[in-house]
Amino acid sequence: MKQYIPRIDLDRHLKKNPPEGVANFHIDNLAHILNLITEIPARSDSHEIYNGYVPLNSTLLRKTIRNYNQYLDYLVASGILLCDNHYIKEEKSRGYKFSEDYFTKVEPYEITKYTLIKSIKAKSQENKTVPKKYEYLVDWFDDLAIDPSAIDYLNNKYPDPQDEESINKYNSSFRNLNWIQDNDYYFSVDTTGNRFHSNLTSLNSDLRKFLLSQNQPLVAVDIKNSQPYLSIILLNPSFYQNNTDTFNIYNINTYNTISITISNPSNIYTTTTNHSLFSPPPMLYKTLEEIDNQDVKNYIELVENGLIYEYLANEIKDELGVDLRDNRKAIKEVVFTILYTANQFIGQPEAAPKRLFRDRFPTVYKVFSVIKRKDKKTLAILLQRIEAYLVLDRICPRIKQERPKLPIYTIHDSIVTTLGNEEYVKAIMEEELTATIGHKPSLKIEYWSISQDGK
Repeated sequence: MKQYIPRIDLDRHLKKNPPEGVANFHIDNLAHILNLITEIPARSDSHEIYNGYVPLNSTLLRKTIRNYNQYLDYLVASGILLCDNHYIKEEKSRGYKFSEDYFTKVEPYEITKYTLIKSIKAKSQENKTVPKKYEYLVDWFDDLAIDPSAIDYLNNKYPDPQDEESINKYNSSFRNLNWIQDNDYYFSVDTTGNRFHSNLTSLNSDLRKFLLSQNQPLVAVDIKNSQPYLSIILLNPSFYQNNTDTFNIYNINTYNTISITISNPSNIYTTTTNHSLFSPPPMLYKTLEEIDNQDVKNYIELVENGLIYEYLANEIKDELGVDLRDNRKAIKEVVFTILYTANQFIGQPEAAPKRLFRDRFPTVYKVFSVIKRKDKKTLAILLQRIEAYLVLDRICPRIKQERPKLPIYTIHDSIVTTLGNEEYVKAIMEEELTATIGHKPSLKIEYWSISQDGK
């Protein structure tokens, strides 16, 4: 079984630094712990990495290697790992990272210890278990493959990385490519936004063009300006009415308060949660009484036509003298700042774009502010739940029912399929989104194949 560790000659290191304090020492146990330091951040972005230190959960690690702590002590004492020595009961595990001399690109390392492999495989099987209603989402993963040129591309992109960020990006990408090639998959549904996570959601976007399914290139259909588009429904008073016949905030909350036990993609912890997000306060209904204001109509029109980013970039250029019109990533970050920062942030010097948005769309801004009144995260989570409901419970099941032999994959607000089927997927997405949100979405087709890269 493959593990991925830095370029370390373990045999030589062990001869120089005998593991005398490790009972029943086995080199494969050592390799597995080293493997976890890069596996956890590569498999999931949901972990808190403090200053590069990766948290290792002692309770679960003990199930694989009983005297794991002796191995960790040895790795720290012999100079391979550093420890932050920071532990908070039931909140934060001790974190570990490679010391400077051992922080390199990872390479495959073959382990053969039977009991260790058996334990790792058992955990791997747990990570392929999702709630029954989402089992259809994993049906096509075994058909995925990686074009052989992907590794060459990655090595050319990071020929000899020296800084920590580049090495981390290389290692995560290298591991994800190899996991897909080896059909080593992981799945989870988070209990906050109810998003579906997999190897595809953690794969860097520039590597997606190397993916194949059934030897066919893949195509993604994305919701353009997805967060602003989904926010339109929050401006509809009926969304806050408890009517079981319509899509509303009570559907979203009930849908997410079901208790589900989920294995995290990192193999590190399992969580069961009940989480109700948001109950509309009286002041929200008062604000919604003014919802016919012209600024709301302007906002919806811009979003519906996929032009809200362009509009804000032009306004920022004219009002603030900052030109972001040719920088899609920068204007997207500005929009996220406008939507998701705390209400109190509005007075800060760097909040000029947020104040501009408030001045252009005062009613829209007020609705979003009321939603974030108690917690700035509420708006982002609410939009994630709306997205998850639409993609996972409306669009994909319909595709599955109508075309059961059509491969489909999801990356949050995107639905991925094989080349030639994108127009069908786009049509279904448009129908379901329009029916639920009440306005037609702007959808974008992105071709992932190497031959059509840039189309």
